[in-house]
Amino acid sequence: MKGQYDLIHIQKFVSKDFQIVLDNKKKYDNIRHNRIYKKGITKFIDKILNLYVPNQNLFIIDNTIDNCYFSLLCSIQNYKCIYVNKNKNYNQYVDMCRCVNNYKNNNVNQNLLILNKYREINTIFSNNKKRYVLIKIVNNSDEILLTKRLINSQKLSHIIIIRDTYKKDNPEVYKELSIKGFIFYKISNTRVPMKIINIYEFIKIKNKISIADFFLNKLFKPLHSDFNLRLALKNI
Repeated sequence: MKGQYDLIHIQKFVSKDFQIVLDNKKKYDNIRHNRIYKKGITKFIDKILNLYVPNQNLFIIDNTIDNCYFSLLCSIQNYKCIYVNKNKNYNQYVDMCRCVNNYKNNNVNQNLLILNKYREINTIFSNNKKRYVLIKIVNNSDEILLTKRLINSQKLSHIIIIRDTYKKDNPEVYKELSIKGFIFYKISNTRVPMKIINIYEFIKIKNKISIADFFLNKLFKPLHSDFNLRLALKNI
């Protein structure tokens, strides 16, 4: 029913708790009941955030189509976050979420930016060459190369592909990422992230397992060595 919302307090597997506003659609029942959204990805993102120190040039890009959960998870920890959703009707939910989380010196209002046009991202980063992206969250592999400039300039370190549907992955996207130096891990709710040895064989199999892509670069020092990467993943 229009105008009815739930306020859900998120506390599990996050370094800093936050609240999210949801409408009464059934697709959000899992968040209502479990008080968490995608446990494996939540733990993974929270671990990565804690390996770095937020600063004015470090950004998170969130393309999640269903909700701004990950944007809140990041912005409540003082990271600059860009939530991209072409559905302008969802802006009101983001505004409500920013409002209920704007307390105790939190800077969610300042940290969380809403965009409805993807091309506006290029403007944000072309205007300031010092800016780079720690994590980009996408729904499927087709959305990865929408920020190709960041990949080519080595200013994007982690890509998380939610893969909520059985939409066929584009192997050419993974080929390009491999050439650029990315390595791939599969994320589950129950196990430590595991390295994907053959990404092409993995995406051939029909599944909804989320994928994390890593780019090891001196710009992202905490994960600069494969040893540090393995150590971080073991602690998730």
